[in-house]
Amino acid sequence: MKHRKALLAIIGVVAVAIVGWLIYRAYVPPREEVIKIGAILPLTGAAAEFGHYNLQTTRLAIEEFEKKYSLSIRLYVEDSKSSPKEAVSAYRKMTSLDEGIQIISCELSSVCMAIAPMVERDGRFMMAIAATPRLNEFPNILRIYPIATVEAAAFAEAIAKLGSQRILSKVVILYINDEFGVSTAEATQSELSNLGIKEIRKESYASGSDIRSIVLKHRDCDAVVLVGYGKEMGLIIREFRNYNKTALIIASPEIAFVDPLSLIALPDPNLFYLDLPDPKPEIVSLYRRRLARSPNLVDLLVWDGVHILVSSALSIRGQGKSVDTQAIRSRIAGTRFDLSVGPTQVDNSGNVLYRLTLRDSKTLEALLTNFRSSNVR
Repeated sequence: MKHRKALLAIIGVVAVAIVGWLIYRAYVPPREEVIKIGAILPLTGAAAEFGHYNLQTTRLAIEEFEKKYSLSIRLYVEDSKSSPKEAVSAYRKMTSLDEGIQIISCELSSVCMAIAPMVERDGRFMMAIAATPRLNEFPNILRIYPIATVEAAAFAEAIAKLGSQRILSKVVILYINDEFGVSTAEATQSELSNLGIKEIRKESYASGSDIRSIVLKHRDCDAVVLVGYGKEMGLIIREFRNYNKTALIIASPEIAFVDPLSLIALPDPNLFYLDLPDPKPEIVSLYRRRLARSPNLVDLLVWDGVHILVSSALSIRGQGKSVDTQAIRSRIAGTRFDLSVGPTQVDNSGNVLYRLTLRDSKTLEALLTNFRSSNVR
């Protein structure tokens, strides 16, 4: 009898424990999974201007999305020093501190290409800002920049439109000598060849190049397509204007930063550039309210990248799945997202298919004023 009472008591205790556990599970949500992002950015070196805008927007976006969606996002930051070698060291250091980092954010073609094999090997996902199309060799990549063929088509469309009132017999493509510049220049040359232009030239430049010698060889051209980034863009435009004030100059979106803009005379009626479409008013309002400035190209690219990853993570969790590399890739590929510039498709290779628009130098003049009134570095 005693044994029976003891057994019934044990059963009662177990039953109470089970009921208590079920009630706890029903009313107390499970501990939220933390999304861990490692940012390897050019905070020093040749591309430091881009890196500081990237970091500022990454922090802003994480803060806004955490608040809006009740998420927990942990950010780790290392300086690539604008160098592939330093980026590799930064990646190893970062991932040794926390092996649970799921997403690597990086910027610059050479840097992203250097660490992409390690990211792939370790089963992580990469968000690559303004980087080479060669990253499409790796499946777990979100590449956030207009693809080379889109940029080339936009250059050709601009030449056709702006050249309709004048004769363009000689056009030169001056491009930065890296993965980004080479791929864009080759695609642009192919597009321009369909316009019936008599002579299409192409020449590369790099940091430290003799800009004057390059310009002197092409000063007789009717139009210049300028592909690149950094102060060299400004040096080329300034030097070219010393010899030819009427030629069309159409630059890639990276002209719209303080380093090149501070070197040229604005406004210039024959200077134009490609850019993303206007961002949504609420994005502009957020930047003016929080950062006392308007968003620039890097800001919009980074904001969109974080938005894509966060919205994908929410969707994956909503299906009761773990936010891993495979799930992120499957969710992103071929999906249309409502980004800073409106609805935009991501193709099956992970490229964000931005459109580009043509702007004149009056916009650049306003941007320079905006840059000078802000303090990012």
